[in-house]
Amino acid sequence: MLIRTALTRRTALALGLSLLAALPASAYDDDNGYGYLRAVEGPATLMQAGSGTRTPAEMNQPVLAGDRLWVPARSRVEIVFADRNRLRIDGGSELILEHLAASPETRDRGTVLRLLEGNVQLVVIRDSLGDELPRIDTPNATVYVQDYGVYRIAADQQVFTEVLVREGRAEVVTDRDRERLREGEQAWIEGASRIDVDSAGNYDSLERWARRLDEEGDVDSRYLDDDLRYAAAPLSRHGTWIDYQGSHYWRPRVDAGWRPYSNGRWIYTPSGNTWVSYDSWGYVPHHYGSWDYLPGYGWAWQPGRRWAPAWVYWYQGPSYTGWCPTGYYTRYYGARWGLDLGFHFGVYGWAGGDWGLFGQWTFVSSDYWRGYRHGFRDGYREGRHDGWRDQWDVRRYAVPIDDLRRGGGRLDRGVITTDSRPLTPEVLENPRHAVEVLTRDPSARRAAREAGGSLPDMNDFIARKPELAAPLRRAVVSDGEAPGLEGTPLRPGTMDRPRGRSDGRSPDGERGARTLPGGTPRESGGGRPDVETVDRGGRGDQGNRGGVARPDPGVEVERLPRGGRPQAGDSGGAPRPEGSSPRGGAV
Repeated sequence: MLIRTALTRRTALALGLSLLAALPASAYDDDNGYGYLRAVEGPATLMQAGSGTRTPAEMNQPVLAGDRLWVPARSRVEIVFADRNRLRIDGGSELILEHLAASPETRDRGTVLRLLEGNVQLVVIRDSLGDELPRIDTPNATVYVQDYGVYRIAADQQVFTEVLVREGRAEVVTDRDRERLREGEQAWIEGASRIDVDSAGNYDSLERWARRLDEEGDVDSRYLDDDLRYAAAPLSRHGTWIDYQGSHYWRPRVDAGWRPYSNGRWIYTPSGNTWVSYDSWGYVPHHYGSWDYLPGYGWAWQPGRRWAPAWVYWYQGPSYTGWCPTGYYTRYYGARWGLDLGFHFGVYGWAGGDWGLFGQWTFVSSDYWRGYRHGFRDGYREGRHDGWRDQWDVRRYAVPIDDLRRGGGRLDRGVITTDSRPLTPEVLENPRHAVEVLTRDPSARRAAREAGGSLPDMNDFIARKPELAAPLRRAVVSDGEAPGLEGTPLRPGTMDRPRGRSDGRSPDGERGARTLPGGTPRESGGGRPDVETVDRGGRGDQGNRGGVARPDPGVEVERLPRGGRPQAGDSGGAPRPEGSSPRGGAV
């Protein structure tokens, strides 16, 4: 189960993914990407599945199935899962993320969490993903969530479990007993004894912290896909929305010289090199949408609705690795060729020579990758983890392009690609081998064929020359891939469009029918679920209000010149050995 090493598991998955159609990971992973650590207060430790080594848990860091998390006393962590549900973890907790629904590296039908000890709050939202509702295992009980809502579960190693339902419904099962809990009820299980049920107690400190997170996350989202509302809440405090040439952009308040994908570090996942931003607001703008450099205004971000490990063009050469936001090129050429066209995903061709062509790029030396695979693991194991975050900050290895240009240096010829999945940690240990790996990629054969037989020279594209030779343009522009690129920087004209039928949404923006276990389709809708009423002590069903209320306050927009699922439980109530309770009701 957790015996395989994380590197082996993730590398093998990456090779499998590379056999799929050459589209961004989000194009076949329901747009959501990996779960991530949205808030980290105090020190915490994350161990990648089966690796046997522990690393500091950081804000914006992705989590994968099988990862294990330790949160010591006086620390707290929040995870936003790939299925869009939220987990708040109190100090003194240890848990394993055994299965993660909707995560790109798995085909898990539901999220399963094993709480070894500690105290957590789980928020299951109406439009969460996955075919089954979440399940939480403790040392002496199993909690089957049976409706969207808010749940708190606590456990200790002395075989004690507490389950509290603030909103929703749940079933608690032990070897000897089972009980159904509704909103406002609480259960205690000590050892192998029966389950005791009573009215829920007062809010604890974890729940009060969670309430503050909910309030901070309840902001206007008129320019974003509503699925990103909570994750993107920090944008309102760290930047300004502007209107530029008929499109809405967000401009961060940052120091002079800042650029996207510069303040943070890279980690490898099955989807490729994945950006971990050190900017507190940095998760959504670096995994969705498009950054562009607007004349007179600097870097600004246009919202999109599909996730990627990073929306960048990559340069991989024998001595350096470089990257630049995808939108810097696709918005520029899209404005000339037509914004509805799509841009190729994968290998484009060769580039190099004058460093001046790459003025908006960020480069690191190959030392970044050589040390990354072993350095931080060994250092942390030996107790040298003070300053670990700084050790792998991209800025530590950044190459001063202006200095190299003034010194007459030239950049070696390397490969331009949008797909970093072939660039595994093992491959990047030998940068020359990394170049060879990219030239053998199936997408490279496609680019060579479109360009007339060999990989084209991309320098004119990198320089953003207004006109490109016909073979080069054919290597850049996609054909059959275009429909799968909607809502991404690789099809810039669709960035501001609402979801349509092509991505699983009805024209009004709601998700369409989903086939559930057993082949039963569940139609979309917004009504209250048909929930069984359980009467204890003469109290009727109080209703299920879902997660967080969503008022729609206004937001000021700076105008610039145009030139410049509710879930019904299993009626039988029996636990399901293969996962959590099946989904039911309306989405």
